[in-house]
Amino acid sequence: SNLKELVGAPLNNLSHISGLDLDLYRQVVLPRILEQTVNCKDVMAQEYLMEAIIKAFAADFHLSSLQMFLETLVHLQQEVNSSQILMSMMHRLSTSADALKLSESDSFPLIHHYSSDVVRLLLQTSM
Repeated sequence: SNLKELVGAPLNNLSHISGLDLDLYRQVVLPRILEQTVNCKDVMAQEYLMEAIIKAFAADFHLSSLQMFLETLVHLQQEVNSSQILMSMMHRLSTSADALKLSESDSFPLIHHYSSDVVRLLLQTSM
């Protein structure tokens, strides 16, 4: 509950700031949020922050920065449920496919490409 108030609300507010465009999000906002997420080292906080990012920002922002987001999964604590985070992102993008003017044939190969890389990296780090 405190984490939601301290982090969730500001992330949601940040996502609605006037002037926030794809370039600013990809180059400044997301890298800093992901850096803080990785550095916090708390499993529950990392899971919450990744889910909060998925919910707070628009699907087109996620699509434009999908590789960066997914590559971060391998840097989270080993106990983080990365598969759940990955499923949340896939769900978010799939439910927004119409708004993004993507067909299933456009979006799912992209998600599959990155998710297979993440799964491979997750398997490597768990060995």
